[in-house]
Amino acid sequence: MCCDCVCRLTKDCHAEMADNQDNSNDSRRSSQNFPARGYSRRHISLLSACLLAIAYILACLPYPAEAIGQIRWEYHDYAMLHQELDDFRLRWPQLSRVYTIGTSVKGREMYVLEISDNPGVHEVGEPEMKYIANMHGNEPIGRELLIHFAEFLCIQYYKKDFRIQRLVNETRLHILFSMNPDGFQEAYELFNSSQGLSLPYYGRSNANGEDLNRNFPNLNNMAYESERLSGKNHHFIPLKSDLLKLQPETANVLRWLSDYPFVLSANLHEGEMVANYPYDTSRSRRSFYTASPDDAVFKHLAQTYATKHAFMSTRTEPCPYTGAEVFAGGITNGADWYSIRGGMQDYNYLATNCFEITVEIGCLKFPPANRLSRIWDDNKEALIGFMERVHIGIKGRVTDTKEQPIPDAIVKVTGPAINHDITTAIDGDFWRLLMPGLYTITATAPGYEPQSRVATVKRNRSTWMTFTLHKEEPKPECIEEEEDELDNANILFEIKEAFRDMGYAKKKGCGSEPPREQVNRGPLLATP
Repeated sequence: MCCDCVCRLTKDCHAEMADNQDNSNDSRRSSQNFPARGYSRRHISLLSACLLAIAYILACLPYPAEAIGQIRWEYHDYAMLHQELDDFRLRWPQLSRVYTIGTSVKGREMYVLEISDNPGVHEVGEPEMKYIANMHGNEPIGRELLIHFAEFLCIQYYKKDFRIQRLVNETRLHILFSMNPDGFQEAYELFNSSQGLSLPYYGRSNANGEDLNRNFPNLNNMAYESERLSGKNHHFIPLKSDLLKLQPETANVLRWLSDYPFVLSANLHEGEMVANYPYDTSRSRRSFYTASPDDAVFKHLAQTYATKHAFMSTRTEPCPYTGAEVFAGGITNGADWYSIRGGMQDYNYLATNCFEITVEIGCLKFPPANRLSRIWDDNKEALIGFMERVHIGIKGRVTDTKEQPIPDAIVKVTGPAINHDITTAIDGDFWRLLMPGLYTITATAPGYEPQSRVATVKRNRSTWMTFTLHKEEPKPECIEEEEDELDNANILFEIKEAFRDMGYAKKKGCGSEPPREQVNRGPLLATP
């Protein structure tokens, strides 16, 4: 039904209701025995038609009728989060999708909300990013900020905010509100029952007592050794022994990372005020600055969040606890702060194409709920600005000569060289975060000739590149057959092999071989 028709129907409903009301008033004046049953049946029928018309109108509106912030500033427990996501799906069906990546130790779902102009679909060339919160159960601020951030994006989208519309139209965002729902529930129940009490480590770990940010496969040692040997520099495969130690929540995230081609990520924590970037694991047991091959990009990502935060980059006072410090510019290299093993951000970088940083967004864990709206104001611009960073560097597609995508092709930055490659997704598309500059990019795939192109990367936007790879020409088979001069000689096999090594014997069909060093050996067989 068209909206104009619905509007006309609604006007007719109003007019007829008014006429019937006038008629009923006349009837009341003329008789005290008005037929109540007929009046009720008639008006119920009209009312039903009008309600149906109103429902159609709401479906036709350019933005939902409830396009105002409805989510309250409070801590949402597991049941409340579930309800909010149900409501969200009904309020914004054209922009959102809710799914789960698995369950926690105690069987709680790990819900993800997707925000996109085409939810549920990977659009070729469109980058995907994620926000993760509540990895430590007693750090719930990020969980609440992301609930409101999702609502903010949808509200502003339908208010035709150009910046937000472009961001949602060109990015597929995934939000994991709680990576540790069991730990949160434990900390939340203490917080509620004790009128705001929060213990430093109560609920930090999962239900099995494991710190999830120490539970990821440790790929750093592999990367450092491979770097020393000039070997592989990306997509390291975890050891089986590491996989056997995974907690359910960690295993769910690993599967999630393999299901979606994430490009950018931020993991929100509390307890400090700093943006922390890889590597988190130093090359020794000591804590010292340990740069990744993409150190410049990671610094830029961390600086983006810190500088767009209300005061993260400019504060002069440390957090109010022993050992706290003020970080220059509001950023730090993880291993320079303190080295850990099994962290999530290093795993993202070394096992996937995703660049992740960890952001500590507040000194206090579990602050009173009435402070949440102010914390949101402090972080809103940083959340938006960081999300926009997914569109820096290069992106493009690798196909064959028949325009068929080549998945798992390797995309290298070969000049100036950055010793960290990325791979194409199933549709052959790729994204590579880079700082502004001039780069030589090379695409390779097994069975194809490599192709190199030059790209100019500009500030604040990505450069599109396409690679069309040609099949390698088959090499001629090498036929194990010696020249007659050696075959005609009655020489033992061992001697024949020695002659071949000395360069007398050639193999037919193997193509030209580089000339060997010429030595005056005399004739092959002495004449009598």
